[in-house]
Amino acid sequence: MDSELLTVLVGAEQKRYNVHIDALCASSTYFRCLISSGLKEVKEQLVHLNSEVDDAVAFEAFIQFCYFSGYWAKESLNRHHGTLHFHAKVYVLAERLGCVELKTMALDKATDLCSDLTNVANEKLQKCLEKSLCLFGETVRIVYANTYDPHAGKLPTVAQEASGSSTPDDTQQITRNGFRLLLANFAASHLPELKKSEGFMETHLDCPEFGTDLILFLGRD
Repeated sequence: MDSELLTVLVGAEQKRYNVHIDALCASSTYFRCLISSGLKEVKEQLVHLNSEVDDAVAFEAFIQFCYFSGYWAKESLNRHHGTLHFHAKVYVLAERLGCVELKTMALDKATDLCSDLTNVANEKLQKCLEKSLCLFGETVRIVYANTYDPHAGKLPTVAQEASGSSTPDDTQQITRNGFRLLLANFAASHLPELKKSEGFMETHLDCPEFGTDLILFLGRD
């Protein structure tokens, strides 16, 4: 709290945030590298974040994490707070800012939410499900466009190489992006509702890898 403040302008609307430099550097490799770079914007203590994944609502979650090691939904600020779409935006922003702990937290929160939405038990969850389904196509696009995963259509496993050798050096670990698999599994569970959405039906045109992952979960118990 004794460190200097850095002004960060976020998103197309350039919303202004004043955040302690030490809090940013403790959580984000992006800000650590930026602060140590000595660039003009650092000397002027004014940084612009305006890439396609920089979102004021997600950045507020990042600030919460910087100070409190967690984040929560503030529904009064944004109608998408607490939805799967919200956690997806936090996830991709955390990846861009190099905040591994926040990225993991966003995936965990999204996973818990999807589990809760499997058996909707109250009106609040029903509204959350409706919002998540309505925004699902956009959610898929933001995750698939801003994450890297070379193993689309495969489940995470340890696969034997074609040589047939059983030595440990000849095995290949297939790792997957957790949020991509979460979305594919969620879509398979709610496909009848999602098929009614024109936006969802167009998703495979923008994100063919999503369609490939979706097949993994269709017909599974």
